[in-house]
Amino acid sequence: MPTAAELLQQAFQHHTAGRFTEAGPLYQAVLNQEPRNIDALHLLGVVEYQSGRAARAVELIQAAMQLGGRTSQMLGNLGAAYTGLNDNQRALACYNEVVQLTPQSADVYYNRGNVFKALGRTTEAIADLRESLRLRPNYAPALNNLGTAILERGETAEAQRLFEQAIALDPNYVRAHTNLGWIHQKLGRPGEAQACYQRAIAINPKYAVAHNNLASLCFEQNQAEPARIAYEQALRIDPTLYDAATGLASVLAQQGKVDEAAEAYRRALEIKPNDGLRIRIALQTYVVSQSEAEMVETRQRMEADFAALLARPLRVDDPVQDIGITPFYLSYQGLNEKAFQQQLAKLLLHATPSLAFVAPHCQPGAAPRPSNRKPRIGFVSKYFFDHPVGKHYAGMIGAMSHDEFELIVLRPTTPDDAVAREIAQAGHRCVELDFALPRAREQIAALELDVLVFADLGMDPWTNYLAFARLAPVQCVLGGHPVTTGVPTIDYFVSSRLMEPDNAQEHYSERLVLLDRLPSFYRRPRLPEVRKTLAELGLDADAHRYVTAQTLFKYHPQDDELFGQILRADPLGKLYFFCGRHPSWTALMQQRLRRALPDVYDRIAFLPRMIGPEYLQVMDHAHAVLDTPRFSGGTTSCDALGIGATVVTLPGPFQRSQVTHGCYRLINVLDLVARDRDDYVRLALRLGNDPAWRAEVREKILASCGVLYENVGFARELEALFRGWAK
Repeated sequence: MPTAAELLQQAFQHHTAGRFTEAGPLYQAVLNQEPRNIDALHLLGVVEYQSGRAARAVELIQAAMQLGGRTSQMLGNLGAAYTGLNDNQRALACYNEVVQLTPQSADVYYNRGNVFKALGRTTEAIADLRESLRLRPNYAPALNNLGTAILERGETAEAQRLFEQAIALDPNYVRAHTNLGWIHQKLGRPGEAQACYQRAIAINPKYAVAHNNLASLCFEQNQAEPARIAYEQALRIDPTLYDAATGLASVLAQQGKVDEAAEAYRRALEIKPNDGLRIRIALQTYVVSQSEAEMVETRQRMEADFAALLARPLRVDDPVQDIGITPFYLSYQGLNEKAFQQQLAKLLLHATPSLAFVAPHCQPGAAPRPSNRKPRIGFVSKYFFDHPVGKHYAGMIGAMSHDEFELIVLRPTTPDDAVAREIAQAGHRCVELDFALPRAREQIAALELDVLVFADLGMDPWTNYLAFARLAPVQCVLGGHPVTTGVPTIDYFVSSRLMEPDNAQEHYSERLVLLDRLPSFYRRPRLPEVRKTLAELGLDADAHRYVTAQTLFKYHPQDDELFGQILRADPLGKLYFFCGRHPSWTALMQQRLRRALPDVYDRIAFLPRMIGPEYLQVMDHAHAVLDTPRFSGGTTSCDALGIGATVVTLPGPFQRSQVTHGCYRLINVLDLVARDRDDYVRLALRLGNDPAWRAEVREKILASCGVLYENVGFARELEALFRGWAK
């Protein structure tokens, strides 16, 4: 029979070769002979940790230490076992002791730095990881983890350099490739991001995080089905990967697969029960609803879920990460959203009280602005690039008085395009905000703004949660998303008397400010010199072309019948939609229309999504452009009217249904503003069948529409507001 010493030697040989299933029983055989053998206890504990049994590892290593083996190696392994249990405080205590015993160990600083990072102590994590690299300069894991820590501070360029350095040292370092891909993704470089993720997967097809990140990239690029496949692959590799479970649920929800999405969310909750996900589930709604009854049922369910959540203690530390959505699609249902948005704001503050941060200069008793300093105005949005929000407000910032005000653009990292560059240069300076809310709040607070202007609220979660903080004495929102916020720290909603009903204040939690002009500085579109033919654009030369150019979630099920009435009354009529961002949206809309309008569905066509010049040409060739009644065109109508397209609109009871009407009021052309649904159908049919009248209205629009664009008066009216607010 082998002696304990011989068994220990055999076990150690298997262990160092990575054969844990052979090593473990041999270590146990040693203990059967010598229960107090320190080395066997310690090393069996290490095997248990390496085999995923961290709790048993802690017991064994502690037993070895109690017998007098409190070495730096044992302490380090005990710290590793505690990290396996997510007990980072005990792990930190172990590593602190190891640092005292072996202060020149690169490994211990690396390990302690990782624990600091897990505890959210980023500054200390960075210091330890830098010390690890000082002791071992070419340590690729430390370079990679330092990059992830620095990324949390928003130092994107430095993080990218570190990931690239780690890859140069170890070209097969999967995590570094994946992290580098994440940076490219966040900076709007999808091709580079995809290459990084695919390289990581080629190196290690079983690395679930790379599949997960590739899925998120596909989803951002409106490739829902490839995203679904990649998320499912990530979960096959690692069924406990929470981000993949929630990502899959989001994809399925966007695809309209409601039951499958609910099952994916249930799975995610099992992996990681948390209140953020519970709120996210409560906020789920349909993108392209199949019926009004479905809309009503969803809203009632959401309101009941809110009430249930408010009745229990909640904790959400990072709402951007843990909740990550807004009730964006509800605003297209044509209802007064004030009470709902206020209830949601109450729920978010209940779950995350830290949202109600107050900047030092906004606290009671803070010193007033120095009399010799100009009023400091901040403009914030995540969409300050080639996006409708960016295009409506870029020129406004540049047109404001730079002598009277100090103008500061605030935004996170955005894609680098012409609009983004214009906005960056429009004010006195541009501050790149951290994606981490606490850091972003600190960055803005340090500026001591007098007025903070949100270009939009309600679309992007990061901006929405930022708005709960008091970061300036006066905070207002423009109509980048024309729905009340419900957020108690937004003082004013800036709108226009041209597109608000008499009772408009009832629709807003903010104090409503009505400008005389439209709140936009949009630039007039231009048709290309070289035009495509009707056939090249997918249009029928022999039909009366009715074009409705909105994104598919704007179409309310009740309004399908309007389109049916037009087609039934005009046998030569053909109705054109544009395909949705995701193919599933198009399929859902087609399914709904096929069911609602079976008798005329053969005269409904879906054009592919088009870039600006082609899209403008389609509207130019339309006999009638049909506006959506409950949420009218904004950017779409500005584009259409700028080229003389004839847009039929039906104003509703809320601002978001009166934007096209407001444009027509400003240019004093009201021929295509319908009184009611029957009148909407009548006007559309006249445009389709009376070319002389259509040409007459078109000429009126072209003669007057110039006042819609590069609206300097908007900037002057805002300046007047700022003077009053920043006294």
